[in-house]
Amino acid sequence: MNLLKKLRMKDILLSLISALIGVIIIVGLLGAKTIIGKEAFVALLGVIIGAFIPSVFQIWTGMLNRKNQLRLAAIDKRLEVHQKAYSLWTGLRSKAHKSEEIWEYVMECQKWWDDNCLYLAPKARKVFKHAYMCASNHKDFLDERKFIVKNAPNDKQRLAELNDLIQKNWNDISIAGQAIVEGVELPTIGEEEFKEIEPKKQKG
Repeated sequence: MNLLKKLRMKDILLSLISALIGVIIIVGLLGAKTIIGKEAFVALLGVIIGAFIPSVFQIWTGMLNRKNQLRLAAIDKRLEVHQKAYSLWTGLRSKAHKSEEIWEYVMECQKWWDDNCLYLAPKARKVFKHAYMCASNHKDFLDERKFIVKNAPNDKQRLAELNDLIQKNWNDISIAGQAIVEGVELPTIGEEEFKEIEPKKQKG
C-alpha cells in the first residue's frame, strides 16, 4: 500500500515537472521567435515537442506497468488467501460439533489468520475470525442444552435462550463463507451456484 502511494506521488511530481518544463520551453521559444524567423521557430518547436512527448510517455507507461504488476501480484495472492480461508471455513463447519477436534482446528485457523489476514477483504477478515471464535464455543452450547434437557427440563427460559444462542452462533459461522467468496471480487456467484458449493447445513 505504501509503495502504491509513493507511485501516485511520483505520478503527481512527474506531471508537475512536465508542465513546468513545458512552460519554460514555451516562454523560451516565444523569446526565440523574435530572433529567428517564423518557419524556423515552428520547425524548432516541432523538434522539441517531438523529443519531449515520447520521453514523458515512456516514463509514464513504465510507471503504469509497475503499478499493474503490483496489482496482478496482489490479485493472485488475494485469490490464493481467500481460497484457503474458504477451505478452513468448511472445516470449521464440519468440526464444530466435534469437541475432540475443534479446539486444535481453531488454533490452526487463528495462526493462519495472523499470517494472512491483511490479504483478506475487510469483511471477509472480520467474519472469518468471528466464525472460528463461534466454532470454538458451539459444542459447549450444545452440551449445555443437553444438560438442561436431561437435568432441568422445566427451565424453559434457559432452554429457549440456549436454542436462540445456538442458532445465532451457527448462523455467524455459516455466513462467513459468502463473505469470503465475495471478498475475491470475482463475478457474483448466483444463489443456486452458491448452494452447490456450500456444505449442507447441520442443525444446531
